[in-house]
Amino acid sequence: MIRSSSGPSRAFTLVEAIAAITIISVLGVLTTFVLAETIDGYADASTRGQLHLELSVALDQVVRELRAISLNQASPVPAPEIAAVDLSSIDFGSAGSLKLVGSDLVLARSGESPATILTGVSALDIAAFDESNIELSMPRTGTACDPIRRLSISITAGQAGVFQTLRTRVFIRSMMVRTGS
Repeated sequence: MIRSSSGPSRAFTLVEAIAAITIISVLGVLTTFVLAETIDGYADASTRGQLHLELSVALDQVVRELRAISLNQASPVPAPEIAAVDLSSIDFGSAGSLKLVGSDLVLARSGESPATILTGVSALDIAAFDESNIELSMPRTGTACDPIRRLSISITAGQAGVFQTLRTRVFIRSMMVRTGS
């Protein structure tokens, strides 16, 4: 009979095997948790970035429209062509209007169909200021809009549970005082 000179072979016991499986399982659960948190963070950052881009584009379009408000030719004193303004809409005479319709920010230009420039809007806040930078009471219509020189716009929108607010101030160019000749 031939015997091995290497001594008795040692195998894993049942207790050692269960301990190894338990340790590997715990490491797997922790790894899965870390990966899930990373993926959720990426999704939130992606949504936030997309939302910020959409808000920026919409706000830029709103600013361009409001800056271009012309002078009211029917007014005896220099006044912007604003027919009405309240906390969530502005009617800039024959040029068009901006208002919140449900959760859509709608821009209507003269001679064109109203266009939705942003969806998922939860708030549109408009404030008007006179030449002394004093906030004017709202709502204003007709000649009560004549002192408006600056508007403050705040838009809050959300997607997939992520909300962002962008704000800006808009000086009406036709109302800016020019110096020099």
